[in-house]
Amino acid sequence: MIYKRRQFFQKLSRSGSALALTPFFQTLRVHGAGTEEALPKRFVFVVKSSGIDKFNLVPKGLENHFVNPDDHKKLGNRGRREGPLVDVALADYKLPEKLASLETLKDRLTIIQSLSGVGFRGNHTKGFGTLSLHDSEKVAVAPTLDCILGQHLSTGPYPMYGMAMSGQLLESAGWKPEDSYCYPNLSAYGT
Repeated sequence: MIYKRRQFFQKLSRSGSALALTPFFQTLRVHGAGTEEALPKRFVFVVKSSGIDKFNLVPKGLENHFVNPDDHKKLGNRGRREGPLVDVALADYKLPEKLASLETLKDRLTIIQSLSGVGFRGNHTKGFGTLSLHDSEKVAVAPTLDCILGQHLSTGPYPMYGMAMSGQLLESAGWKPEDSYCYPNLSAYGT
């Protein structure tokens, strides 16, 4: 049978769509069966750049080490007061305004503060190096925490999905990270 070009591309797009939707259909099947433990595990890491101050990420009711207790003025990212590790369930606390959209997920949310790479040289934000704990802003020198979790827990076509607001997730280097899908031009403002 001879295919016309239009028929060929229609069938190709249908088969490609079916392949792309396979993880979605698998999730629907698991939901329908009621086996929650079989659902895909997802982790979202938001690496703060210069747009959000740390004092805005502390849930109400917890001691905010980024605010002066005397005059309630912010101390800045490097002026924080030292204190013990706080390991509490967020279900008992109201999330701050900047995290309000995650309120329904707070029983599964962890806030980790002060991984900003202050001890690293160079730029004040270390981007890729923050989650790998290496002094590397743009070049991948070691796998990051999100990549390692993806290697062990991912059931989708890619071990991790990376999104960057700066226009570039990482540069190519001698060490190649795991396959990932990147949206380098995605913006929080839709531009």
